[in-house]
Amino acid sequence: MSADDPLAQADLMDEYGPVEIGAKTYICPVKSVARVMAPQLISPIGRVMERGNELGNSSKEDVYLQTVVNDIAFGHYQVLRSEAKILTGADLEDNPEKP
Repeated sequence: MSADDPLAQADLMDEYGPVEIGAKTYICPVKSVARVMAPQLISPIGRVMERGNELGNSSKEDVYLQTVVNDIAFGHYQVLRSEAKILTGADLEDNPEKP
């Protein structure tokens, strides 16, 4: 990441495990944790900030990072099935009544 990026650091962890869906076992995501560190818009002392620096001051020491965590647990998986039949022109000629 470059110094101009709006994020200072980003991490993602996905955990997969066996899940029973419709009497079959599948390997599916069961948990995900995302962590992002980004410059705050408001400093800890209440001053408005622009791109992580206090307005009018370009010092790197004035960058305040905020950590945001998104922790998700997946569950309640369901079976989704469909059926399809592909008809060719020859199929229609054999039985013209069916669309």
